[in-house]
Amino acid sequence: MPLKSPVLPSSDPSPFSQRVFNWFQALFDEPSDFIPETQEKRSLPRHKLHIDLQLCSVSCPKLVGHSVNVSPLGLFVQLESPPPPSGTAFQMTLGHKPSSSNLDEIIVVVVRTVRVPPFGVGLEILRGLTHPGALRNYRAQILSRLRNPSSSPFLT
Repeated sequence: MPLKSPVLPSSDPSPFSQRVFNWFQALFDEPSDFIPETQEKRSLPRHKLHIDLQLCSVSCPKLVGHSVNVSPLGLFVQLESPPPPSGTAFQMTLGHKPSSSNLDEIIVVVVRTVRVPPFGVGLEILRGLTHPGALRNYRAQILSRLRNPSSSPFLT
């Protein structure tokens, strides 16, 4: 069952806000099972956005980093240490506080690595494995930061 997206607040009718809101709707669209080899997999534009975050996995130590850019289906994260291999799955939490519930955790997988400083990973959001409430929280936090970068203290 598709998730219902929240209604854009009428207090923010600017064209930029509506465009970003529509752009981020892809997080809730059904994923495509087939992407032809010749098609660019990065079909959605990215927005530069600095968000502190942490990545936790049973197979790797906790990683701390910050986003460089985000799209509705993934993000690129700069890390303080060498990256894990592609295919490694993580629970991603925004900010530096430990997760308090599964509504704070986005399940991601490493799809690209940069193994020379500055280290980094491209992460794909695994929408099918992430709690729908966590996707809504993530979307709200990203949209809030994109609309007003200085007004989102919970992401620093």
